[in-house]
Amino acid sequence: MKFSLLAVLALVLFAAQANSLYCYTCNWEQSNWSCLKAEKCSDKDEYCVTNVASVGIGFLSIWKRITKKCSSTCPHHNFLLGLATYTSYCCQSFLCNLSAASSSLDSQFLQLGIVSSINPLTHLSLRQPKQQQGNHGIS
Repeated sequence: MKFSLLAVLALVLFAAQANSLYCYTCNWEQSNWSCLKAEKCSDKDEYCVTNVASVGIGFLSIWKRITKKCSSTCPHHNFLLGLATYTSYCCQSFLCNLSAASSSLDSQFLQLGIVSSINPLTHLSLRQPKQQQGNHGIS
């Protein structure tokens, strides 16, 4: 009897925890490694939000600050001013805001940087010397 009562109590507590949102939190940190503190969100919070401010070219970031938090709203910030970006990412599942670079501007700049650096190499490798037609030394 005690076991079944404890099992029901554990099940109720687990079900209550399952509906709670947990997010990683940090404030204005330089590295994502400093943003690994998990926090239970309040009942009004529906989103885990990651804000990333950075200055750099492509994947080379000269300066970066990361803020992660629980939020009742999902901000839609995607600003690009020259080399500076400010981007917000939102998600709605358990500890979903682990990464500081989702599929937004940072990864697009990374892709652009990779394509830009590979493109000249492909042109070089495609230029093969033409072989002369005719006798190839076979008699």
